[in-house]
Amino acid sequence: MGSSNRTAWCFTALIGCIAIASSGAIPSHYDSKLSDLTAKRDIEDWATHQGCKFLSGDDLDLYSPYDDKSKCPGDDFQWIRPADSLSPGEQEYLAKRRPLLQKAWDKRMKDVGLKTPLPKGRLPIVAMALSGGGYRAMISGSGMAFQRNDTKGSVGDILAVSSYMAGLSGGSWAVASYITNNGRSPVDLANNVWNLESNLVLPSKNKFDFYKDLVCKSNVKEYQDKFETGVTDLWALALSEHLFPEQFHATKRPDLKWTEIPNRNPIVKDAAVPYPIVIALERSQPTREDRQVDLDDPIWEFTLTEFGTWKWGKEKKSQGAFTPIRWLGTKMENVGTSSALFNQGLAQKLKEGKSEDDLGLFAGEHNIKEDFIEEAYIFISEEKDDVAIYENPFLRWDAKENPVKDLEKLHLVDGGEAEENIPIDPFLQDSRHVDAIFAFDNSNDNNRWPDGRSLYNTYEKAKKQAHLYGGKVRMPPIPSPNGFLNSGMNTRPVFFGCDNQDVPTIIYVPNYSWSTASNTDTFKLDYARERTLAMIDNGRRALDLNGTVPNWDRCLTCAMIDNAILQAGQKRDENCQECFKEWCWDGKENKKEAGKVNNVVGTLPALPLSVPAMQDAIKLKEVIKDVIEGAPNAGKPVKLVEALSKAAEQKSG
Repeated sequence: MGSSNRTAWCFTALIGCIAIASSGAIPSHYDSKLSDLTAKRDIEDWATHQGCKFLSGDDLDLYSPYDDKSKCPGDDFQWIRPADSLSPGEQEYLAKRRPLLQKAWDKRMKDVGLKTPLPKGRLPIVAMALSGGGYRAMISGSGMAFQRNDTKGSVGDILAVSSYMAGLSGGSWAVASYITNNGRSPVDLANNVWNLESNLVLPSKNKFDFYKDLVCKSNVKEYQDKFETGVTDLWALALSEHLFPEQFHATKRPDLKWTEIPNRNPIVKDAAVPYPIVIALERSQPTREDRQVDLDDPIWEFTLTEFGTWKWGKEKKSQGAFTPIRWLGTKMENVGTSSALFNQGLAQKLKEGKSEDDLGLFAGEHNIKEDFIEEAYIFISEEKDDVAIYENPFLRWDAKENPVKDLEKLHLVDGGEAEENIPIDPFLQDSRHVDAIFAFDNSNDNNRWPDGRSLYNTYEKAKKQAHLYGGKVRMPPIPSPNGFLNSGMNTRPVFFGCDNQDVPTIIYVPNYSWSTASNTDTFKLDYARERTLAMIDNGRRALDLNGTVPNWDRCLTCAMIDNAILQAGQKRDENCQECFKEWCWDGKENKKEAGKVNNVVGTLPALPLSVPAMQDAIKLKEVIKDVIEGAPNAGKPVKLVEALSKAAEQKSG
C-alpha cells in the first residue's frame, strides 16, 4: 500500500462507539498539509453560516472529518492479513481474561455440584449472541445477558464464564451500552442512564434543537465534500444521546473512539467482560435495481482491534481478510451500521414531518426555514436510506481471491436484514474454537415473538456452504420454525448439538411472556421506565426459568462444558446425562403449519414433561384462572408466574 493511501487512512482514525455509522474516508487528493488552525477556521465559518454555533473552538475536533493527531505506522506495518487465525489483539485480550475465567469456572463447578472436573489446561469457550429487534432486543437481551442474579434458584453469573459476546442491531446497542457504561447493570442503566422515555425519533421536548444538533454535527463530516454522510449519522448520534454516558452525548462531546474504549472503560481494559464483536452485512450488489440482501451476502465483523470478514464473495465464497480497525478509512460514530435497518423508521418519520403539519415534528417550537428541513430530508434520500458506506481497505489488494478488490466502497447494512438475526457466525469459525453459544433470541418472527427461524436460516446456510465448498457443517441441526412452534421450543430454552463434539452446543433462549408481554413492536422508540424494568426482569426470567426448575443451573453448566469434557476424552457426568435427556432436541419435528403465536402472561412455557413444574401442570391449570382474575393489576406487569408457583404449592399440599 502506497504512502498516500496510508496518509488518507491516518486522517480518518475511528470516532464513535461499537456499531457503525456511514461515511467515507478523506479522498487521497485531500491536502494533508492543511493546518489544524485553518481547518478549524473554515469549519467554524461554515458552522456559523449554518447556525451551528455550538461548533467552535476545541469542539471542532470532536466530530471533525480528519484527525491529524494520528501517526501512520512504518512501512513494515501489516495493513491486511488473511482471515486464517485470530488477531494478536484478540489473543492478548483472551489471555488476559483467562485468570478471571478460571476463577469463575472454579466457583461455578463447585456451586452446581458437578463431580467431573474440567480438563486440565482446557477451559470451556462460551459465547453469547444477542439478537436484533430494536429496543425490544436491547432491553430484553440486556436482562438475559447482563443482569446478574446469584439468588437461590438462579443460574448465577453466566457473563463471568463467557469468553465472547456479539451483538446485532438492537443486540449491538445492548453490548455497546453495557461496555461504554463500564458494566453497570441493566437495571442501573434503565434507572440512571438510558433515556428511553423520550422518543428516539420524536423527542418530547426541543425537537428542533435535537435535530439541528444532529444535522450540524453530521454535516461537519461532509464539509468540502470530504466525507459522505447519510441518515445513519443522524441515527447513530440520536442513539448515543439515549444510551451512552452523558459526556458522550451528541450534544456534548461525542468523541468516544472505538479504539479508545479499553482506555476509557476499565472493564474492557482489564478484560473483565467477554470480548465484544459487532456484525454487519454487506450488500454485495448495491444498485437501485437490486437492493435486497440474502443469506449469501458476506458478514463483516467489527472487533476491538480489527475489521474484516472470514469469508467474502456472494456467488463463490473464499477466505476473507482483516485490517486494523484503528486505520479503517472511515469514521464509526456511535451505534449505526449494525442497526441500519432502523433508518427506514427514521426516514419515514422525517418524510411525514416534511409533508404533514399534523405530525408536530417541529411545530410550536421554532420558526424553521424550509431549507433546514430539506437538509435533514436529504439524509434519507432513497440512495442512502439504509446503507453505511465505507472506504474499502481491501481495494486492489492482490490476494489469490479478492472479490472486493475493484470496489472503492463497501456498502454495509443491518446484520439482520437477511433473516439471520442472531449473530452466530462469529462463533462458528474454527479459529475461535467455541464450545457453547447462548443464542438470546428477541426476534420479531411471529406476532413479534421468536420462532427459531434465525437459527434455522443459519443452519441452512451452513449446510449449503459445506455442500458447495466442502468441509464440515459447523452448525448443529436445527428444526424449522414450524418444528419450533409445534414442540413449544419457542417458549423455553433448548440445547442443540448434544452428542456432537465437532460443533458448538447452542443454548437457545427465546423471549417469552414470563411476567410481562415483552413482544413490543420493533419500531417502538420510547419506553416508560416501569416498562423497561419489567422487560429487563422478564429477560432474566427467560434465562432463569423463573427459578422454578430444580438444578437448571447445573443443566446449563453441563451444556457449556460438554464439548470441552468430551474432546479431552473424559466421561460425561451422570447428572449431565440426565439433563440432556430433558433439554436436548431429540431431532424430531412436526412440520405442520403452526399458525400464530399467542403467548400469554402467567402461562407456563412448554417445559419438558419430566420437569416437576410440568408434572403439576394439571393442578396449575385449575388455579390459573383464579389467580389471573384475582390479581388486582392483572393488566400490568405483575409477577403472575410467582403467584402461580405459590398457588401450585398450596394446591399440591
